[in-house]
Amino acid sequence: MNALIDIHHHLLYGMDDGPEKKEGMEQMLEAAYRQGVHAIIATPHLMPGIVPFSLDTLYRRVEEAQDICSVAGYDLHIFPGAEMMYTYQAERYLAQQRVPTLAGSSKILMEFSLDIRFEEMITAVQSVLRSGYFPILAHIERYPCLMRGRNAERLKENYDVLYQVNGEFVLKGEGFFPKRAIKRLLLDGKIDFIASDAHDVDRRPCQLEEAYDKLVALVGERYADELTGNQLTAEDFLSD
Repeated sequence: MNALIDIHHHLLYGMDDGPEKKEGMEQMLEAAYRQGVHAIIATPHLMPGIVPFSLDTLYRRVEEAQDICSVAGYDLHIFPGAEMMYTYQAERYLAQQRVPTLAGSSKILMEFSLDIRFEEMITAVQSVLRSGYFPILAHIERYPCLMRGRNAERLKENYDVLYQVNGEFVLKGEGFFPKRAIKRLLLDGKIDFIASDAHDVDRRPCQLEEAYDKLVALVGERYADELTGNQLTAEDFLSD
């Protein structure tokens, strides 16, 4: 039986474009549990200097989610985190410890505007590393600057950067260049995490179990386990 870890999940209600109400969070918890997920890192959007972000609300919502799991009898553990949009204020927020790391680790989940240039991405990665954190680039399949040529390989060769791909893309990948690049990176062992990036139970649900099965067929069970943290604790999955 699988026991998967989802490091990118917009589970917490009333914080971003995930569920609006607690009932929506309850539905997402049940759906994730039925997908064989046993640990979720809740990652609401954080946009430094642009949209207010409440750490108190984050931790309170994580406690609520964990209480729901306990009452329902789900063997499901919820941890705090965030998906940080890289902005001009990001380095200051990191220096002030205003960006939640993933489950208390040294890793930051970060995203970019879709039209970011490769040189700008390098600058952003350098900034996070300079702040003492390790960047995990969220849903790398979305960034044309990484999906063309060998830029994804170049960035990884030169910097301590980790790559996350959405499970939905594993299942339904669209676009010639992203499909080709992600398959190449997977076959070369250069992807580090597959996560759901779930926002609800309808339009953007957790499909981690289906993605895991497809990964087993593509890259084998061992690497599929590594990509999804199967049978690991969240702490071990995110350890340096």
